[in-house]
Parts: sequence; C-alpha cells; structure tokens
Amino acid sequence: MNIFALSVGLGSALGLWQVARTAPPKTALINVQIGLLSLLGGLLGSRVVFVLTHSSYFLSHLGEAAQFWLGGLSWPGAVFGTTASIAMIAVTRHIPPGKLFDDLSPLFPPLTIAAWLGCWQAACAYGVVVPGTAFWGIASPDEAGVILKRFPTQLLASLALLFYFLWLEIRMKKTHLPGRKAWLSGLGISGIMGFFSLLRADPALIWLGLRLETWASMGFFLFFLAALVLNIQKQKRTEKFIRNAL
Repeated sequence: MNIFALSVGLGSALGLWQVARTAPPKTALINVQIGLLSLLGGLLGSRVVFVLTHSSYFLSHLGEAAQFWLGGLSWPGAVFGTTASIAMIAVTRHIPPGKLFDDLSPLFPPLTIAAWLGCWQAACAYGVVVPGTAFWGIASPDEAGVILKRFPTQLLASLALLFYFLWLEIRMKKTHLPGRKAWLSGLGISGIMGFFSLLRADPALIWLGLRLETWASMGFFLFFLAALVLNIQKQKRTEKFIRNAL
C-alpha cells in the first residue's frame, strides 16, 4: 500500500468536502468539479517538474515519465499546476479569479497537512538523525527503509500548517475583498514549506547552496505577497471611494 498516496487522497477528499460544505448550495457541485480539475492540474504539474528536474534519468527511461504511481512528485510543481489551473478556469468561465481562489481555499489545509503526514510514513521530507537520547526525536524511515530517530520535520510542518490555518479562519471572519483568504493561504503554505525545507535531510538538487524547493518556496512567497499587497490596496481604494461617496 502506498501510504503517501492514501494520505494525499484522504486529504483531497476532505478538502473537497470542505469546499462543498462552505459553498452556497447552487454552486457547491460546480466548485467541487473545479476543485477536482485543479487537483488534476496539481498532479500533472508535480509530475512534470519532477521529471524535468530528474531529466538525466528519464531520458533513458522515457516509459516511466508518466508513471507517477511509481513515486516521484514535486510540491512546487503541484502548487504551480494547481494555481495555473484555477486561474485558467477562472478566465474561461468568466469568474473573478480572487473569488474562485477563495471558494477553493478550503481544499488546501487538509491536503497540505495530509501530504506532510504521508511523508512521515513514506520516507520523504525527513529530518536529520538525532541522538538516541533526544526525547524530541521521532522514529521515521529514509528512502532506504532505515528507521532511525530523526528531527520531527514532517510532524512540526503539519502542526505549523494546522495552527496557521486555524489562525487564518479566525482572522478571516471579517469582511475582505475576494482573494484575501486565498493569497494569505498561499503565503502561509509557501512560507512554511520554505522554512521546513531548510530542516530536511532527504536527498535533493542543490543550487547556490539551497535546495531547489527552497528557491521555489521563496518565489511563491513573493508572488502571493505581491497579490496580497494589491488586494489590500484595492480594498483601501474601495473603502476610500465609499467614504467620499457618503
């Protein structure tokens, strides 16, 4: 049994249920369908980026490039594929992008948390080995199947995401322009992923001393930060216009 796939599948199902639960009855089914398409885009993006970053292997094993069930996904590719899919759907269906991203934002908390927990049992994104006497270490396997006491990177990342999204739910009880919740979600995910990428000990491609996913997380962080700043400025202009009109 592929524990990681099972965990991500359960997280996706829970996320889609949240999308349906929080949507108006008339749009619940449509939002779930769009959520499924965005998940497909995320899967394609994650596999494409993984294949491209391991092109030396797949050039001689072309038949395995599409066999994602054998393992090999990239979370930066998943974020890019999901984001691009939602944006394209918003344009083609003439839906304000900020509103659609907000409508689908309940999908992301259970999905990202489940992915980290799945990594805990699937020997990915593990932390460095710690002394056996370290009470805070947690036994987890590496890609060779060796189970040792390691820094609890996966567990701490899951908890960080959980607490961040709980804070975000409380924060977003106030009225904001469409897109605010989605941009804050992306900002939190990219920031947390970037921070915990520095604590990972699994093999990775390195560029200028940092893992590629660390660079990707910084790029996503800047993108969502820019979107958030524009959203805040737009809300201020709207509020100013209303005050002047009154």
